[in-house]
Amino acid sequence: MGSGKSSAAIAYMNEHPQQKFIYITPYLEEAVRIRESCPALDFKEPSDKIPEFEFKKYKHTVGLIAAGKNITSTHNMFLRYSDDMIEMIKEQGYTLIVDEAVEVLRPSTITASDMQLIEQAGWITKEDGIITLSPSFDYDGGKFSEVVALARGNRLVDMPSCGYGNLYYYWIFSKDILQAFKDVIVLTYLFESQTMKYYFDIVKLPYQKIGIRRDAQGGYHFSDTMAYVPEYTKELSSKIHIFDNDKMNAIGNKKTALSYTWYTRTSTKDEDGDVLRKNVYNFFRNYNKDKPADARLWAAYKNGETFIRGKGFYYSNIAFNAKATNNYRDRNVLAYCVNIFMQPSEKQYLLANGANVLEDEYALSVMIQWIWRSAIRDGEEIWIYIPSKRMRTLLRNWIREVEQNYIHIKETTK
Repeated sequence: MGSGKSSAAIAYMNEHPQQKFIYITPYLEEAVRIRESCPALDFKEPSDKIPEFEFKKYKHTVGLIAAGKNITSTHNMFLRYSDDMIEMIKEQGYTLIVDEAVEVLRPSTITASDMQLIEQAGWITKEDGIITLSPSFDYDGGKFSEVVALARGNRLVDMPSCGYGNLYYYWIFSKDILQAFKDVIVLTYLFESQTMKYYFDIVKLPYQKIGIRRDAQGGYHFSDTMAYVPEYTKELSSKIHIFDNDKMNAIGNKKTALSYTWYTRTSTKDEDGDVLRKNVYNFFRNYNKDKPADARLWAAYKNGETFIRGKGFYYSNIAFNAKATNNYRDRNVLAYCVNIFMQPSEKQYLLANGANVLEDEYALSVMIQWIWRSAIRDGEEIWIYIPSKRMRTLLRNWIREVEQNYIHIKETTK
């Protein structure tokens, strides 16, 4: 974070106006930033306000691709890209830039009974955990359209037969969609622990790591080397103040405390829920009473937000996995009340298909992205309460490793 990835991408696009780009970002505000930062490229945002495209963003996107326009839009819009777009993308020679890796594996709405019926009819085949549409089959109905569309693109994951529960999962986009682009550039940090990387491994998509360099004028550019590290990394331990209070941290001592499962069985009426609510209140209102209410920021799983909210920080929360937004860079007193684990069936599927799943690193990457929404992104000090012992330890270890890495790189590049 803060190494200039987005700025390098903007510089790259402005330096290559003859190329065609599709730039994907988590938030609409960043899509606007790209459009305004690359005026010569005349980026277009898909709109749901155009009669010609039936007031649908998807159809407008198809129209923009067909016309070869530069496009900037959100992850949610990109997740709707279909196999029907492949030939158009190839023909136009687009380069895809993805700001922050996307979570590529999602549960579908397909039922086990429907899948059994389709399989018995000979519509699909199963191999290596992937469900594929039989080559000779054609279907123009509506009931099984989701199955047919996903299976035709080799995107439907056969979780139940692998012993991972009753849900069928699917890859958000197919390998063919990514390969339709001339180049794909993913702007992210800790890629090795993210499901997008595991997806690349499973479907055998090769990739190369690149870095950032700074020019004499302070501009950012892509680089084949990874020698540049931001200056802030040398002083993280003096900027991030992790709250150390044995009594208030005791609630997170168990490895699974504050996990999603922990929240599903906890409420205000339970002792744990009441303790956590009081701890967050105490951290904000007593231990950091010198800091204004609008400097506060906190996160919990959705099913725990209602019993944590309190006077003075009722609406100060954002999603625990928020990333790529600058709207909270004025917040410097934080409470991160989650303990992140991958969904078990997803994790087991990835492991069974050869992915080297790094669950602690996955949790760390999500937490760091959230922390970097705050004032730390501008080099300001922050104070943070992390009641989960596991998450707190991950952050402390990461800070130490980053500072040591800064020293190592500086010494080797003298």
